[in-house]
Amino acid sequence: MRDKPDFPVGRFWADQGAGGTHVNISGAGVTQHSRNAAAATRFLEWLSSGEAQAHFAAVNMEYP
Repeated sequence: MRDKPDFPVGRFWADQGAGGTHVNISGAGVTQHSRNAAAATRFLEWLSSGEAQAHFAAVNMEYP
């Protein structure tokens, strides 16, 4: 919709009072036996930063 505003589609909000709607959940973690837990933790911290979340929202329209 952003790239082609005249494209004949629209948003649809599913019935929240009955069945709800599909939601994508993103998650990450560091395993107990990780070989580089410190770097993995820094990466996860970056992923949750304002910079990374703004990128996700702008590039693929994912809710930050």
